[in-house]
Amino acid sequence: MAYPTPPDEYTSDNNKSTTSELERLSSAFVHILNDHDFDFRTPAAQELQAHLSSNFRAHLDTYAQDSEPVTLAEQIAKWRQRAQENPEVKFRILHTMATVDEGKGRASVYVEMEVSGISDVKLQAMNELNWECVGGVWLCYYIIGMRGSSVNNGFDAWLPPS
Repeated sequence: MAYPTPPDEYTSDNNKSTTSELERLSSAFVHILNDHDFDFRTPAAQELQAHLSSNFRAHLDTYAQDSEPVTLAEQIAKWRQRAQENPEVKFRILHTMATVDEGKGRASVYVEMEVSGISDVKLQAMNELNWECVGGVWLCYYIIGMRGSSVNNGFDAWLPPS
């Protein structure tokens, strides 16, 4: 099966640079979680913090009781609590993929992860991080996170067999 070629605005050299940068910044969330750097003390965490929108919201299915997205401060409190309850929890990035529309100043980065250290279970997780360009600076304004299993989750489930 052949897939259509993305329009030019998705493949420009500038867009490739933005894609790489947003994938790198999005991955910093995983390092913050793994390092328990919830006060944003490391240079990478501080750089990410400079790219978080003032109206940042998150909606992660690990907190199903939250019917509404939470603020950054509320999300950090939840991450802190999970780290205290499960100090060995680790997130390993399996894949990242970004779609960027420079013209509209919008992007989404998808991060597929494997989660271990919670009981003896390995979970799959997929986060979608939404970005907008404001005054020439890309800001992450929304994250949605979903858990799953390796049977029906991840980029491999979307791609046709080679």
